[in-house]
Amino acid sequence: MSPEPLRRPSEFGGQLPAVEFREWTDPVYRIQDDDQISSQRYPKPRYRFDAPAGEYAVLYANDTKVATFNESYAEKRRRIPAADAERHVVRITPKRPLPLVDLSDDRTSYRTV
Repeated sequence: MSPEPLRRPSEFGGQLPAVEFREWTDPVYRIQDDDQISSQRYPKPRYRFDAPAGEYAVLYANDTKVATFNESYAEKRRRIPAADAERHVVRITPKRPLPLVDLSDDRTSYRTV
């Protein structure tokens, strides 16, 4: 039995399902083109966890360095192309607890109930 496909926020009529925020104090990691941390807001979602109408910015990160590579390169047959040689692995250490949503929790995915 295959899992149900993920649903985009727009399929909820602009309302996201309720999520629980976790207070996160440990470092997180991400792979990005620049060594400066930045987040983006888009008027319409580009990725599955983006805000339906840009209400909030999203910054994807993982709690381990290894997971960042899996997230970034799993679809590229786990190979880092030469064009990505200048990308950066960035460690983000919170100065205060961050309210994060744990995306590994099934309740936070956009699946039908």
